[in-house]
Amino acid sequence: GEICVGDERSPIKAGQAALVPILQERMEAAEKVLYFRQDLSSRPADAVLLKNATGLTLEKGPVTVFEEAACLGEALLSETLRPDMRDIIPYALETSVEITPEVKYDREPAFKATLADGVLTITSARIQETKYRFKNRAKKDHVLYLDHPKAAGFDLKAPEKAEETLPHHYRFKAALKAGEESELVVRER
Repeated sequence: GEICVGDERSPIKAGQAALVPILQERMEAAEKVLYFRQDLSSRPADAVLLKNATGLTLEKGPVTVFEEAACLGEALLSETLRPDMRDIIPYALETSVEITPEVKYDREPAFKATLADGVLTITSARIQETKYRFKNRAKKDHVLYLDHPKAAGFDLKAPEKAEETLPHHYRFKAALKAGEESELVVRER
């Protein structure tokens, strides 16, 4: 349609603001998921996993999430999405799912000893284990994406592989069954 700003046909008066869509293009349906990153919130968020299928670059900034005619919430595109890139866009807190992380540290027995110039060096490994407990009180299943911060100097041992590896986080994917409890153990050495 035609957008007219600044003439007699415009309903926008001086000193007022308007939300004017600058891109109206159909995109692949975004998958509704839950998203959890502990440094952002102690609760998971309702989110959409969005792939930019427009062929255009989407700059970071505010986003309004709709399902049919209903507004689900406000969100922020935190990074620029080039064509075919994907991102998780959280838009509301999900109160029916509880996530409790529990971290413990351990040390493996010494696995190497060297003696050089009268100095005995004993090498062992430190283990960091984070157990995420999930409690889904909702009456529906959820897909959860969980961003776990990488521990500096540690390597991921379990699970064997992350769904995605980001610069400062591992991203894991978990299925949360309706009304059930489950857990994910992340072990780094």
